[in-house]
Amino acid sequence: VLGCSPRELHPTSRLDHGVSGVVLFARGAAARARLAEARAAGRYERRYVALAHRAPVPAAGVWDGPIGEAPRRRLRQVGGRNAEAARSEYRLIAQA
Repeated sequence: VLGCSPRELHPTSRLDHGVSGVVLFARGAAARARLAEARAAGRYERRYVALAHRAPVPAAGVWDGPIGEAPRRRLRQVGGRNAEAARSEYRLIAQA
């Protein structure tokens, strides 16, 4: 389907480990090395698209709060145990 051998695919990260099953792959060792370098230098960005029942108010802003372990260990929550800083910028791009 991808037009390449599975041997050419190198997993680089799992987006939101513990939350989603999305894995980012690089096609080749050189691409994997460039992604690792970008992550180490802070140039690695994650972007998400969400569908919601209604638009957020305000239409753009920042969700800022520490994320930690929920009572059930495989889950995360704002302000949970061993919480670490988290920041997500958001904006409404379409509404139907």
